[in-house]
Amino acid sequence: MRTPTPLISGVTATGGGLVFCGDLNGDFSGYDGRTGKELWKDHIGQPIGAGVVSYEVGGRQYIAVAAGLESLNWQVTAGTARIVIYRLP
Repeated sequence: MRTPTPLISGVTATGGGLVFCGDLNGDFSGYDGRTGKELWKDHIGQPIGAGVVSYEVGGRQYIAVAAGLESLNWQVTAGTARIVIYRLP
């Protein structure tokens, strides 16, 4: 996988074989952990440099990611920090 900016977010693998990570451009992606194929991408619009959390509620899996990183080493516009949560199908 290649990105135009560093991947400094946490990389999180799930028990179901998915891998999630984000970059400083604000792109958050999900991959097949076995093949490395990108399965999904969402442009959050804010730099991602924090952890990625997978959790389950009521039998449904969710992925949470923190966005809005301030970087001392890379020119990024952070905006207001927030947590974005996705529900997996």
